[in-house]
Amino acid sequence: MRARAAWHFGGGPAYCAACRHEQTPCATAAPSCPYRRYAPASVDGWIAWETACVGARQLRVGPDGRVIGLDLGALLALGVARGGDAAGLAELLPAIEDGLADALAAAEA
Repeated sequence: MRARAAWHFGGGPAYCAACRHEQTPCATAAPSCPYRRYAPASVDGWIAWETACVGARQLRVGPDGRVIGLDLGALLALGVARGGDAAGLAELLPAIEDGLADALAAAEA
């Protein structure tokens, strides 16, 4: 989940748009596509991923205005409302938050 989130929040959608435009192998069903390679392996994983994407604006912001993470409480409530298991979400959402943090750190570097 962390690797998928780092890819996604680090510019993955724009990269994939270029792949589709250039008709590269990863734009099809190739296993080299990071979205396929780092796909969730369970229903709980997919619910956590979709919850994070839908609730990606639920952020924690530091006093300097920089994003420091996701509002995991809000995302947990959202995920449970979407049919997710609270224990599974509590395990998976922090990994997605770590991936977001990795992407933000790479963007600042």
